Amino acid sequence: MEYSIRKVELDNLSIQKTCSLLQKAFPKSTKFTPDFLKWQYVENPLGKCIGYNAFDEDKMISHYIGLPVEMNIFGSQCRGILPINVATDPQYGGKRLFSNLAAKTYALAREEGYDFVIGVANAQTTNAYIKHLGLYLIAPLDVRIGFGTKIYDNTQAFNCYHRWTPETIDWRMRNPDNHYAFSNNILTSSIATIAQTISYLPQKPNNVSNKKPVSFLNLYVGLGANLKKGTYFHLPSFVKRSPFNLVFMDLKGTLPIIRKEDIFFQLIDFDVI
Repeated sequence: MEYSIRKVELDNLSIQKTCSLLQKAFPKSTKFTPDFLKWQYVENPLGKCIGYNAFDEDKMISHYIGLPVEMNIFGSQCRGILPINVATDPQYGGKRLFSNLAAKTYALAREEGYDFVIGVANAQTTNAYIKHLGLYLIAPLDVRIGFGTKIYDNTQAFNCYHRWTPETIDWRMRNPDNHYAFSNNILTSSIATIAQTISYLPQKPNNVSNKKPVSFLNLYVGLGANLKKGTYFHLPSFVKRSPFNLVFMDLKGTLPIIRKEDIFFQLIDFDVI
């Protein structure tokens, strides 16, 4: 059966169709509302998302977008896209819609002058990213849980890191699905009664509470933190979600290979928790 492939549109009807697909693909999540997607896809100060959708007649059956991001990579300020909310209707699996939409999105990103693609792949998509789409694996992200917030060595230099500005931080803090707290350069977000995510930010965001973390446990996901300053443990495999594999593509062929020790990358850089 032939399916139509169309560039992502961001009008109200298209946003609603995207919500319906994401709700079907991720039934346990409650965040995929029109307000959430408008904030994420349209209001980003770095630009609107780019990507493609697949349709069976007028029914959206697969969705692939890249969110504009900026990184400092070996001394150069680079523009890239971060794939998020990748979804295919479960009834249409096995038709390579994911790979087709991803390849077209990368071609579009290259045409529009983006420098790279960076993404976090699970066990199911890692093989497709590496073998079929040409990305390479930087490293699996470290996933630990523990105590203490002084786990970042601010004096350590990294060759590659996400570039946050006051504008992008303020946009991030307006996430309609979440609330944050900030203290001593540590941004936290509650995920359970006794647990919270933890990320480092160089400056205090506007419109966020300035209070100390109150949860019992901290969840750290990323690369580059000095975990020796806290008491952190690896999560057992039966508790941890699918592995987080950090993958990368140089769209212009001009960037050095990024190794695990080169990059500072954390939960706030790729997720919307």
